Amino acid sequence: MQFNNDELIVYTCLMGENEGINSQPCFHSSKLRHVCLTDDPKLRSDDWEIVLVDRIIPDDCHRSQRYFKTKPHIIFPNYKYSLYLDNTIVLKRKTEDFLRMIFENKSISENDPFFCLPYHSQFNLINEFNACANNKLDDQFRIYEQLNDYIKTNLNALKKRAYWGAILLRNHNHKKLVKFSEIWFSHICRYSRRDQLSIIHASLQAKIGLNGFELKDSGSEYHKWPITRKKRNNRTHKTNYIDHIPHNYLDAISNKILENEKLLMKLEKKKDRNILLKILNLKEFYKNLKYLIKNFLNK
Repeated sequence: MQFNNDELIVYTCLMGENEGINSQPCFHSSKLRHVCLTDDPKLRSDDWEIVLVDRIIPDDCHRSQRYFKTKPHIIFPNYKYSLYLDNTIVLKRKTEDFLRMIFENKSISENDPFFCLPYHSQFNLINEFNACANNKLDDQFRIYEQLNDYIKTNLNALKKRAYWGAILLRNHNHKKLVKFSEIWFSHICRYSRRDQLSIIHASLQAKIGLNGFELKDSGSEYHKWPITRKKRNNRTHKTNYIDHIPHNYLDAISNKILENEKLLMKLEKKKDRNILLKILNLKEFYKNLKYLIKNFLNK
């Protein structure tokens, strides 16, 4: 398949606290445009063209990053094709050589939708769910809710070989791919932020095929991975279990605390040392609990 240099854009996206933008020395021999979308006004690069964007979800840098990753048709409407590269991938060859490798031995028509990405080692999708849960890459409740829903809607899809979402090549303005991108991002918002968990079911729902190709994720003659300049502190999920408590239940708890505080005031008048010590402990507990509930309800 042939394409003009002004038809294809290469991009990555860094949101919030991240591993630091990597150098890409092989970009300098390429005639393609290479863009890094970011919300960090201080980010600088000699290899990427930095483009500032706003988070689509202000308090969620992960899903904001996925928005730009899954929807190049909105960000780059004037380009026919796009190659998304995760920032942790460093190319060892010119970008055009990397693209030729992807297209090699693939009969792809520019008039048909195509979505090329590597397979994920030897994992099937159910293994990928287990890996994300075991490595705490997202909220456990969301992962298992998603898995349960997928078991009910399409069990056989969970047996399919998983994909590695670090490299995505597509003709993103094709109407079928636009539909797929919208469905995919909806799954990411509703379920886990880990986009590799939802890509297969989203593609089946959109009725498009994914063009998988073999590429060893740990490295090849074309790329190195993972390359990070600093520790990825926000990669694992810190579960806040109060997030799963319904607001009306928290309101009821708040009212109960108020009733108990009135009771404690009456008990204080008895001047019993043991009772007073218990009252002090309970007061501290209620104080912390009220602060937690107040912060949650004001989100």
